[in-house]
Amino acid sequence: MLVLSLMPAGFIQLWDVFSSGYWHARSVEFTNSGLLSFFGYFRMPGDLVFIFFGAIPFFIASWKVWRFNSKTSVK
Repeated sequence: MLVLSLMPAGFIQLWDVFSSGYWHARSVEFTNSGLLSFFGYFRMPGDLVFIFFGAIPFFIASWKVWRFNSKTSVK
């Protein structure tokens, strides 16, 4: 994710800062350009790794704890 997506997009944005100025590199026109949109989609495989191996196990564990606590609670 870092080497294939964030670093190239950062270098492109840095180049635009030196050539056109900081405000152009932070503008909507630049951030929605075709090449930066490509790098945004190219980042998806790295994001999916974090989702499948981080977020989903967290939600499964939270659901199991909630289910266990709801069965053992005194009413």
